Amino acid sequence: GVGPPVREGRHAVRRLASTPAFTVSAIGILALALGLLTGVFTLVHRIVLQPLPYPNADRLVALDHAAPGVGLARNLGMSLGTYREYAALPSVSATAIYYVGEATVAIDGEAMRADFLHTTPSLSAVLGFAAAEGRWFVEEEGRDGAPPRVVLSHAYWQSAFGGRADAVGAILRVDGEPHEIIGVLGADLLFPNPEIDFVMALPMPASITRAASFNFQGIGRLAPGATAERARAEQDAVIADLPARFPQDDPENKELLRRSGLTSLLEPYQARLLGDTAATLWLLLAVGPAGVCMAAAH
Repeated sequence: GVGPPVREGRHAVRRLASTPAFTVSAIGILALALGLLTGVFTLVHRIVLQPLPYPNADRLVALDHAAPGVGLARNLGMSLGTYREYAALPSVSATAIYYVGEATVAIDGEAMRADFLHTTPSLSAVLGFAAAEGRWFVEEEGRDGAPPRVVLSHAYWQSAFGGRADAVGAILRVDGEPHEIIGVLGADLLFPNPEIDFVMALPMPASITRAASFNFQGIGRLAPGATAERARAEQDAVIADLPARFPQDDPENKELLRRSGLTSLLEPYQARLLGDTAATLWLLLAVGPAGVCMAAAH
């Protein structure tokens, strides 16, 4: 005799054949759902499972602070003062600060808008990269008064300069000021996003006297054997000592720091990039098949 699974299969086939409109709808829903699942799986693999394209990327950490005393649970960022102090901690081998901006550039007499990254030259030590053409900034080029120079992203080198080798050494006018192009980044370096057109060295003052003014984002590289927990503890110890480390800071800044409850939020860089995205993608992947079945049943 025919077993129950076969009978149920035949019954399902007869039901689908007797209701062609339902059948077309169900197949369409299944195809759409399977396509969505494939897309979600691709995103999970690309965003969650695939490592970042940097050497020892698991040692990269995002540098951030919370200031619950003034209503900021996260995303306070970094200041020049905390950058200076954290760079000397034993748990961190390199740190960098940066921000993203927009400028008007002139190429062959034509003015256009471009996105730039302003960062400390130490970014190359943090991420572990070198320029693909020309060179990256040296430390002296990240100080006040250094000659204005830029490094192009690979995509911008191709789109704005046609990938010409003589672009290195040429002049790019940024907001009317001439900047020498000293290098081009590799095609796989898309930090902190693929829209960056060029990079400028962040001019650091010779003497940093203020602990506050949290105007930057930060990234660091853990020293071999160090953990994020240990680095956070070291940074919190620095925070508790900031008034003594910056005795010339404004009284208003000192009072703000005292009231802010400033706390380190150092965390793995990939975790910061993903935020809640990873959990959402895994949830979609988990409930996808169930959702398909429910849709087909109705």
